[in-house]
Amino acid sequence: MTTARGLAYLDAMGIETWVPRPMAGAPDLLQVSSGAGSTLLLCSGFGESESPLAADIERSLEGTSVWGWLWSESDTGNSSDSPPVTLTESIDQRLFTRVIVFGSALLSRILASQDQDFVGSARILQSCELSALGSDTNAKRALWQSISRSG
Repeated sequence: MTTARGLAYLDAMGIETWVPRPMAGAPDLLQVSSGAGSTLLLCSGFGESESPLAADIERSLEGTSVWGWLWSESDTGNSSDSPPVTLTESIDQRLFTRVIVFGSALLSRILASQDQDFVGSARILQSCELSALGSDTNAKRALWQSISRSG
């Protein structure tokens, strides 16, 4: 059961709940889909992870990837039952060794410093947003080159 669903049940029964919120300045929470793999692919929203381009990227990584996106309380249509976590928590829990972040704005929301090359055991790679990748062949080439170099 998702956290949002559980809170909805408690609310419907008239039970007040206390929900911890991230402090101001804290990194945003992520929702990570189920599955196994060594690469975490991060996009802005659940819908982006369901696009044909996202499927192509996942296929090119030969099934060794898991999608994640920014968590929001209103995002109840996703297929993940896992609770929202920070980037560091997801790396520690799922043992990711590579994280590909799609978009500089997303990167600044989830990392304290955009100059970080590693978080825990995972190498951080940045790409342009998925919407831009669909129409920019140079961006696709740059993404593939960074993936190839990172192992």
